[in-house]
Amino acid sequence: MKALPKVLIFSAILATFAGCGKSNESGRSGAGVQGPCIAYGPNGQCNGYAQGYIANGAGVNPNQVLQENPCIMGGGRQVIQTQVQVQTNPNVPPTIVPQGDLYVGVTSFGDVAYVMGNGTASPTFIAHLCQRQVSGQGTLMPQILVGAATVCAFKYITAANVRFPDGSQANFRALSPGGSSARQRFSFCQQ
Repeated sequence: MKALPKVLIFSAILATFAGCGKSNESGRSGAGVQGPCIAYGPNGQCNGYAQGYIANGAGVNPNQVLQENPCIMGGGRQVIQTQVQVQTNPNVPPTIVPQGDLYVGVTSFGDVAYVMGNGTASPTFIAHLCQRQVSGQGTLMPQILVGAATVCAFKYITAANVRFPDGSQANFRALSPGGSSARQRFSFCQQ
């Protein structure tokens, strides 16, 4: 037990030296972190990333949500992108979302959505929708709610719904520590 403090001190010193270097940019805001994927290629690889969006300064790649919340029926995802208005409460006017703010929501089906702030009351909504056995295109319902207090590395989408022609919906909700589609804990959430 007496050795534990020495190990912790040594680890702290080692981490300090390991982080120093001529080209080290790890302390820069957003260094090495890509924003959400906004375009996919024919083989499902990401062809375009939004720039300047990070997880509340936590340095977590927003695309990690896509990896940890897989489509339960397999297959790829379709991306929809549109300008929206969001609220923090249904009884208040639309909220201005600061440039660089990022809100994330998921469904138990494996869908992932982002609200990306642009400094206006019309931020960008991007949904990565899993393939479904339904024909036709989904429609984003107008009321989108967001929140900030979270145990995860991301601010959250409280409620957003995409309705499909057969009446089914993708109901986006906040991230929770044990709430991925794979019934696994999100690595970027505290328990």
